[in-house]
Amino acid sequence: MPLTEEEKKKRKSESDKRYREKNKEKINKQKQEYSKKNKEREKERCKLWYENNKERVLKKAIEYYETNKEKIRTNTKEYYENNKEKIGKNRKEYRKQNLEQIKQTQKEYREKNKDKIKQKQKEYYNEYTKEYQQTPEGKKQFRIARWKYQKIVPPCTWDEFHDEWEKATNCADCDVVMTVGERYNTPTTKCPDHDHSITDGSPNFRGFVCHGCNIRRGK
Repeated sequence: MPLTEEEKKKRKSESDKRYREKNKEKINKQKQEYSKKNKEREKERCKLWYENNKERVLKKAIEYYETNKEKIRTNTKEYYENNKEKIGKNRKEYRKQNLEQIKQTQKEYREKNKDKIKQKQKEYYNEYTKEYQQTPEGKKQFRIARWKYQKIVPPCTWDEFHDEWEKATNCADCDVVMTVGERYNTPTTKCPDHDHSITDGSPNFRGFVCHGCNIRRGK
């Protein structure tokens, strides 16, 4: 009984597979020799194929990445850890050899994606600032920046001044227990009072008082 077309294809596929497994080294050697002899031609052929199938390739790459995200990240991290020096050296050499091209590519990308870059920077800055301001160091730096904006000049370094601010518990005027408000002031919010008439850069700090007393003191 003659074979069907489907059976013929299957047999041929199995035969080809057996041949490839049996002659793996020979086939690889032939491929390498062919690539060497036809390097430019193969390069051009691959480039042309990619240009004609760009969307398809990109779609498959995205699908593969989404499916194997964790595996790719783990493998990339392991490879980087095992080849850190080699990667660093290769990057340095590549950058040195292609510096002008890299600069031009970066410039073109920035010009083409101005709005996108600005939006990403804004999002990153907002997110980073929001997270950073919740840390002890972030809160400290935010307070110091605010005091500088208010033109307060302490008689010591900003780090020492902040330490004194943290230690202060009672208002220097009314002795009320002061509270800490990060955004909105209440009558008992702790404030560093300063003399507004001293504007020559010399120390103008007058004491830690509650917000109510700070208003009563005025300038």
